Amino acid sequence: KATTIAQIFLDEVLCRFGFPVRVISDNGVQFLSNVFTQLCDLLGIHHQRTPLYHPQSNLSERINRTLKPILASLAHNDSK
Repeated sequence: KATTIAQIFLDEVLCRFGFPVRVISDNGVQFLSNVFTQLCDLLGIHHQRTPLYHPQSNLSERINRTLKPILASLAHNDSK
């Protein structure tokens, strides 16, 4: 839900790390919503979306593939 994503973005990202100049997202409906757009506009954040059907410009899947084993290893070490 768009309002949930906007709230999480505000609470968990912006309040922890500060306000970026730009946010890059995919074209998920929650990021295309008026709620998310208005939040970015209100806070002066430029919202840039990756082009459709152009995976080379969207590195998030590659980053996720890299982070997944790292996070799994950290979680495993943390449970010891």
